[in-house]
Amino acid sequence: MAELKWRDMAVLATSGRDEADHTKRMAARVPNLDIISQRLFERVNGRWPITKKGRALLEALRFD
Repeated sequence: MAELKWRDMAVLATSGRDEADHTKRMAARVPNLDIISQRLFERVNGRWPITKKGRALLEALRFD
């Protein structure tokens, strides 16, 4: 949490109900999601870049 920037928090705080609902719908599609143990992100030099596997999951969840 310490690595989150204030502007990132501001975006989350002001994104509104539609964004919260959208996030809940996405989460319901992957009920057993664990981004660390499933290696969707990895820690590299103090950062958490998304992996190819994580990007593929996001593409599969994308609403058109």
